[in-house]
Amino acid sequence: MIKTEPMIRNSSGEKLDTWVESPEVVKANVVLVHGFGTSKHESLKYFDDIATSLVGDGFRVIRFDLSGYGKSEGDPVDVCYSKHVGDLQSVLNFVTANFHEKVFILAQSMGCFVTALTLPTGVDRILMTGIPNTSRQFIVERFSKRYGSKAGGKIDINGISLLPRSSGEIQQIGSQFWADILALDPIGQVTKLSLLTKLKIIHWNQDEVLGRD
Repeated sequence: MIKTEPMIRNSSGEKLDTWVESPEVVKANVVLVHGFGTSKHESLKYFDDIATSLVGDGFRVIRFDLSGYGKSEGDPVDVCYSKHVGDLQSVLNFVTANFHEKVFILAQSMGCFVTALTLPTGVDRILMTGIPNTSRQFIVERFSKRYGSKAGGKIDINGISLLPRSSGEIQQIGSQFWADILALDPIGQVTKLSLLTKLKIIHWNQDEVLGRD
């Protein structure tokens, strides 16, 4: 495997910490888009395992930290869907400018909505895993229950929210994060995306109950 770390900046001029992992012979490019509060490694190193498997099967893997996360530049308080759309588009621009093979996307959790909002063109296939709930209010309530009840936690959709993390740190996020969620039409946006590419959505632990109604 050949690993490089190209210089990619988002639409705000911030450097996105990016890894390109390539086999000797490349079938296609796979861009990994991580979820909320994680990084290019994803929770439990989920993306590390996927990247190793994909490269072993002949795929070039491009993974990066969204701005405000991991080693990428950007203030965590500015984390929001609309800003991360610019991050993903910058990475896709790099991929299409430098590689000629087909482009695929694998998005996890929050990365699914970021990908849907980006509506990327020229992407042959997209796989979404762990896509958030289609109810915007449910998402806000889930955040409130998960973080607002913890010591030091506070949810303020019109101001600065405080989210205690497992590392012991308190992450601050601004009001634009909530505004983006509440303005999102999850079903409509994912439907628009499905018209541009081959889209597959996997819901964990639901495959065994499909078709039983």
